[in-house]
Amino acid sequence: MPGSHAAMFVKGLTIGALIAIMVPAILAVWMKQIRAKAAVAAKKFSFLLPSTKEERHWWWLVCITAGICEEIVYRGFLLHYFGVTPLHFSLSWALVISSLIFGIGHLYQGTVQAASTVVIGFMLGAIFIVTGSLLLPILIHAVMDLRVLLMVPANFEDAAA
Repeated sequence: MPGSHAAMFVKGLTIGALIAIMVPAILAVWMKQIRAKAAVAAKKFSFLLPSTKEERHWWWLVCITAGICEEIVYRGFLLHYFGVTPLHFSLSWALVISSLIFGIGHLYQGTVQAASTVVIGFMLGAIFIVTGSLLLPILIHAVMDLRVLLMVPANFEDAAA
């Protein structure tokens, strides 16, 4: 696969995803107004996001296990399952359907965020299909969840006030 079009695709997709994921987080570290906006946006999800020092400490474990578990279920299991069901979906359709289910699983974040989760799920699924490994999707997923620590300040409920 090194040097193939698929390898170039995965490399570009991975680099692009990491840039898109990390640029806002890195900017938030340096720009107080971005952290303040993130704190206001995070307030409606305060039941879910880490705020205290102890919660932020445990957030690492939550993000890593979510990355592992969700990638195993949505990419590893569902892509295979939809290919072997009596309907025998093509790999392309299995990717679309598993991405839609991934988005539905994130509806608690709101419809706009769930829609973007469908796109992210499709991207992670494409990386899995091309590489044949869940390692990159797991890493990208965990990094995406971990960036909350950079974007949302500790005790963000107070910062949003």
